[in-house]
Amino acid sequence: MIIFIEKRALKEDGTRTLRLIYDYGYTIKSNGSRQRKREHEVLDLFIYDKPKTPAQRKHNKEHMLLAETIKSKRLVEWQSQKHGFEDRTKRSASFIDYFQRQIDIKEQTSSTSNHSIWLSARKHLLFYCGKNDLSFDELDKDWLDGFKYYLTNEAKTKSDTPLSRNTQSSYFNKVRAAINEAHREGIIRDNPLAQVTSIKAKTTKRVYLTLDEVNALAQTECRYQVLRRAFLFSCATGMRWCDIHRLTWSEIETFNSHKRIIFDQAKLSHGDAKSLQYLDIQSQQNHFWVAPKPLTSAYSRD
Repeated sequence: MIIFIEKRALKEDGTRTLRLIYDYGYTIKSNGSRQRKREHEVLDLFIYDKPKTPAQRKHNKEHMLLAETIKSKRLVEWQSQKHGFEDRTKRSASFIDYFQRQIDIKEQTSSTSNHSIWLSARKHLLFYCGKNDLSFDELDKDWLDGFKYYLTNEAKTKSDTPLSRNTQSSYFNKVRAAINEAHREGIIRDNPLAQVTSIKAKTTKRVYLTLDEVNALAQTECRYQVLRRAFLFSCATGMRWCDIHRLTWSEIETFNSHKRIIFDQAKLSHGDAKSLQYLDIQSQQNHFWVAPKPLTSAYSRD
């Protein structure tokens, strides 16, 4: 394999950009002909095609020297087998595409609300980039600090209001999660998050209903009975809506004095790795959610 520096086509301003060419030789096609196998890496460097001033000649010398340094580094990486060119290709891949793949996974493995947060985080990610792509190589401390500044000082909601502190934290954490996953997969070797602090969420005050208030709601008419019953069921059990929505009759066991719910908690599950929770419901809790009809398929699975 050979690496060489290529000077790109002449631009109108009299400059040529530089890039590295990785020449792997030839491959033989099915018809017997040879096809050259090459890859390239664009460098953020340029030279003046015909330098006219000492400053331009100095610029050319410095940028060519820098290009040669990068070329030498790539050769050492390849020869030492510490960071092969397959990894080099991975680091040049699109982080935006990778982030979308994480979103697709979350759509299948997490709650609807969590999936929607990933989608919103992607919208702000694209807006901050100002383009449709972002490589893993560009994910460094400066980029992450800039994205944090954007979320905390510039990002707006659909109603053109600043994001809340907790929303800022949620969006930044989704980007952090994707980067950490890429690091675990070996796409990036050095995790830039080691140098960046997260956006701390604010602790919000939780408001609880009193027992009298729950009893009053149990007697209150509601247009959507299934919604009323699901809410009261949540009050009686402490289960989240996403877990109630997925609940099946097979997950409810009946004993002499009580019922036990054995369910897979969505928040703690990861793919095929389930997180079974055991919840005993005493008889005195039943009056909150028992209705003339049993649980219906509107919020349970058959």
